[in-house]
Amino acid sequence: MDRSMENVMVVATTQPPRDAIKQLNLWRKESKELIEEATVTIKAEQTFQAGIGSVIAKLEGIMMGAPGIPIPEKGGHLAPEQGDEDVEDQGAAPQFEIPEFSWGNSIEGKILEALGDGPKTIRETMAAVVAKGADTNWHGVYNVMLTGRQSLVRQGLILFDNSIKPGRARLNPDYVPPAQPYDDFVGRIHELDDTLEPKHKPVVELFAEGLKLHTIEIRKNNGGKRLHANRTWNLVRDKGLIGAIETIVTGPETLGYSTMIKIGRADLLAEKIVIDHPHLFSDVAVEAAQRRWKKMFPDEDSE
Repeated sequence: MDRSMENVMVVATTQPPRDAIKQLNLWRKESKELIEEATVTIKAEQTFQAGIGSVIAKLEGIMMGAPGIPIPEKGGHLAPEQGDEDVEDQGAAPQFEIPEFSWGNSIEGKILEALGDGPKTIRETMAAVVAKGADTNWHGVYNVMLTGRQSLVRQGLILFDNSIKPGRARLNPDYVPPAQPYDDFVGRIHELDDTLEPKHKPVVELFAEGLKLHTIEIRKNNGGKRLHANRTWNLVRDKGLIGAIETIVTGPETLGYSTMIKIGRADLLAEKIVIDHPHLFSDVAVEAAQRRWKKMFPDEDSE
């Protein structure tokens, strides 16, 4: 195999970390020797060495047990945890999610595309995903497929047997992605606020739709990471939905405003919800909402 950055990535995505590091170190040593012999372009070799160094650092992070990544056993493979098949959700650790709104560009979506006509091993799929030009790199794919393995096994995406090594596990070509937990944002609002009445239904639905769209946008803008509007959810939990909305309209402006306006859904802003349903909110909240709305849209009539 020729010594090139393209082949460096091939080695990193198709070999166990320990074996990959061994090969990459050989190439780095060869590059240094060529520089000493003055038989190559020094700048090009230095760039190559820097690239190899970055890849090796990532591989070493995996082997040293980087956050969320199991420590590899002998040979560089990730050893299956004992009793994987019996693991029960405890509710504390976040579960692996596959947001329905980002399948087209997400790592998970590319994984399913890479399945093609039949199942592949995890390593083969990692290489295929990267080759497809997903908006990620081999390290991101590695993290998704091996770090979230237990949850993926429970969901049925990975067909895993504890008698084999994870890299040899196969993917399920018949896999169907599950509904996103809390895809029903309305349901979650009711879980957090049990004081809501039928009269609040329009506000609940509008706020839920706005929060869902905002969540989609912040994930898109952060490479598909599982980011959530935690501050807003915490407000609903602590103050109830009405109290949370009033806190939002009377508090400082946040990035959520520009996000919703950018996607053309200013009608879902908390201010608009308050303005359209003034009988459900305090006079202070209504006045604050009207002031901010006029500031954002001076040419519109909020009445």
